[in-house]
Amino acid sequence: MSKSQLYKLILYRLMLNILHMIKSLAAAVPLGICCVFITTIFLKKYERKKEISVCATKRRAILCLVFYIAVVVQVVILFRPWGTIQEIDIIPFDTYGGIRYIILYAAANAIAFMPVGILLPMIWEKMNSLKLSLIHI
Repeated sequence: MSKSQLYKLILYRLMLNILHMIKSLAAAVPLGICCVFITTIFLKKYERKKEISVCATKRRAILCLVFYIAVVVQVVILFRPWGTIQEIDIIPFDTYGGIRYIILYAAANAIAFMPVGILLPMIWEKMNSLKLSLIHI
C-alpha cells in the first residue's frame, strides 16, 4: 500500500467516524436535555431543603457540565455499534497511521475535555488552583 493510498484510507475512515459522531450527537441531544431538566429539579429541591440559593453562574455551569457529560457518555459508550471494537491495543503509541494519527487522537482528546477544564473551576472554587486541581484528581 502506497503512502497516498494510506492517507486516503485514513481520511476516508476519519470522515466516516465524523459522520457517525454527528448522527450520534443528534440522537444524544434530547437525552442530554432530559438530564439537564432532571438536574434542574434536583437543584431546586436542594435549594429548598438547605434554604440556600445557588449562584446563577454556578447553576449554568452545573447544567452545562451535566449536559456535556450526558452527551459524551451517550456518543462514546451507548451509541457505539456492537462489534466495532475487534481488539484492544495496549501498546502505547502503536497506532495505525503513525505519528500523525497519534497527534490527531491527542488533539481530539484535548478538545473533547476542554469543557471539563473550563466548567469545573466555575463549580468548585478549590479547582481554581492548578496545584489543587492535580491533587484532587
